[in-house]
Amino acid sequence: MLRVLFNLILPFSAGCFIGVGAFYLTEPFNVPAPDDDSAMRHSCRRERPARWTRTSTLELESGNRPFVITSKPRAEYTDLARANNIEGSVLVRVSLLASGDVGQIKAIRELPDGLTEQAIKAARQIEFEPKKINGRPVSIVKTFEYKFDIY
Repeated sequence: MLRVLFNLILPFSAGCFIGVGAFYLTEPFNVPAPDDDSAMRHSCRRERPARWTRTSTLELESGNRPFVITSKPRAEYTDLARANNIEGSVLVRVSLLASGDVGQIKAIRELPDGLTEQAIKAARQIEFEPKKINGRPVSIVKTFEYKFDIY
């Protein structure tokens, strides 16, 4: 049994680990640069950090780009749900249109006392850059989760 571990499983695991590490070391980072040095001067302000994404060289050359969420507002807790100690999460399926607008929204998992409506209201305010395939924006459907915790 020990022989199998050292002769088969260990080299396979090490090879996988090295292969994944080599992939991440060779892929370029797509990190937006600040417009000026104001980000360095005001680094103590609480702002949303820049999104770090990996974009492969093939995606950059072909004009393909994944969608990017630029703003996802939080859903507000209702007084009735707080009074009834309702906690949990709401899942909504959202159509992100090629025009940059939010399309149809459908609740997949709901909560009572107005929390589902608050999640849908927050999902309507999502701002994003649409996915691009061959340089053309396309519509996609994504699922978002809105968590509601009293504490």
